[in-house]
Amino acid sequence: MRGDDGLTRACLPFAKYHLKPPMRSASSRFRVAAVPFGEERGRARCRRGRLGTTSWIARGEDTMQAEETVEKRRSSKKKPIAALCIAMMLAAALSALGCAPQQQASREPDASGAATEQEAAGAAVLEGTNMKANDFQQRDAGALPDDYNISAKVNAGSRGCDACHEDLQATIKDIAPTVHIMTTGAIFGKTVDWNDCESCHSMHDTRGGVYLGDYMHATHFSSPTFTDADNGNCWSCHATKKNGEIVMWDEYCYEEQLSGYTANTPASEAFFHMRGYDADTSIGISTLASDEVDLKVDLDQEMTDESQRYEAVNFNIPAWTDAELAAWSIEIKGVKNPATLTLADLEQHFEKQTQQVTQECLVNGVNSSLEDSFEASGYLLSDIIEYCGGVDEGAVTVNGIADADEGWNFCVELDDALKNGAFVATEYYGHELTAMMGAPAVLVQPGFPGGTWVKYLKTIEFGTEPVTAPVRVIAGDDFYDGAEDPHLYGCNSAWFNPATDGQVFKVGEAIDLEGFAWVWNVDGHSTKQVQFSWDYGKTWFNADVAPDADPNNWQRFHATWTPTQPGTYCLKVQAVDGKDWHQKKPASVFVTVEG
Repeated sequence: MRGDDGLTRACLPFAKYHLKPPMRSASSRFRVAAVPFGEERGRARCRRGRLGTTSWIARGEDTMQAEETVEKRRSSKKKPIAALCIAMMLAAALSALGCAPQQQASREPDASGAATEQEAAGAAVLEGTNMKANDFQQRDAGALPDDYNISAKVNAGSRGCDACHEDLQATIKDIAPTVHIMTTGAIFGKTVDWNDCESCHSMHDTRGGVYLGDYMHATHFSSPTFTDADNGNCWSCHATKKNGEIVMWDEYCYEEQLSGYTANTPASEAFFHMRGYDADTSIGISTLASDEVDLKVDLDQEMTDESQRYEAVNFNIPAWTDAELAAWSIEIKGVKNPATLTLADLEQHFEKQTQQVTQECLVNGVNSSLEDSFEASGYLLSDIIEYCGGVDEGAVTVNGIADADEGWNFCVELDDALKNGAFVATEYYGHELTAMMGAPAVLVQPGFPGGTWVKYLKTIEFGTEPVTAPVRVIAGDDFYDGAEDPHLYGCNSAWFNPATDGQVFKVGEAIDLEGFAWVWNVDGHSTKQVQFSWDYGKTWFNADVAPDADPNNWQRFHATWTPTQPGTYCLKVQAVDGKDWHQKKPASVFVTVEG
């Protein structure tokens, strides 16, 4: 079909988008720096999952600081600066301060005990960039047991992003020269780490995020901070699997292969302990079979407090005046009786309904926190279709299109959208949408990831050409022709408590475990179980989802575990699909139990 702008659409992912200057909303409550992407015109196909990354805009003081930085840079440069993805900004950041060639301060104080100017400058740099000094040759166990194989051989505490960066979001915020797409950071007590980055940046494909590999290698190995002061090398960041594959330490540290050997039968356990190991693995990690874990699990679909909400804006917040907002309307295309509906029309012709919805970022990583669940109110898409006399013959997709200033649109299969109760939302949490939420209206797609929820809605278009890259394909085990593994997790889970590695507990005291698991409700997929493992996934404790649970919403687990013996444990949790998806890797966390 051909749109009003002359572009040929096949369930169009982006009509066009342009570089935009920073904007101020009419109410002056939201002052937002635009997140510019390059201009693109011509043919476009709805390649879902290749639509770009979600632009995150900070709230309050963070927003103002981020914007002021951008405005200062733009006032000295006439051309707008293209917004970079996380890898480029992190690379630039590390190169500029953390890993750039610079005079290094001594790690030891002088004989008098007074810090030298170099030491003071070096400390200031580390403090200002959310980095910490880390000498790879100073062996450390980190969150793993202080076992010979860990400290003397594996050197776990000096490896991975977290060894040098306490929170990658804070690092980017402190030193990046551009506004990154994710400026609100993690919630639920978590920090931004590799898991939050790899969904966008492990691939090298259209709008999949700048590929991390070359940037990270070049910036680190051109940096005396990394190579000389920190004695960094390949294994500061990587690990080698038994098949020779070089992988990220941040993922490999949770794999059973690192443990060397796991005892799982009486005979093998005896053989293992004969070699002098006290724990069940060569790295000191203790394991428990599922029937040995004193675990009680409750599942519910608890909603998130608004203070724990994550905010996402794909491109810009439109700079609408109050008059423009009052005159807002939505155009309905691809129906037998095309219509333009104002907010007053929606209120007059349709019954407002309220339902709980779960929103998870399209590129949310495993064990990440870009998800929440809340009540939203609006007008059912099915009612709007009926009012317009039905969709055109052969319509198979619904495409939400945002205001031109924002530039985002996303199409999904019409049958799934109607089955899941898609609606035009005008309220979240019982109040009108804010600018960052997508005011004045959002096309909410329950059961689908957040990228399909089109904010600043201006057009709903029903199309006859099928979606080229369905969500169910890119999130599953198969991918469309020519695509790389997009690292999207339609079957996902995370730990909210413990939120990070290394927390310490006591034998005999109940430990509260919390988190979520969810399978996107598309094409018959749904959350069937939540599984837990204390032995690297050899055995699983199964918590069944209630038959009457709403598949459009997450499963929040609240569990208690009372450990009976000390040790360091690798806890894993994963969602189980009722159809044929498999979570690509469980969410993992290390905990220590003291006697």
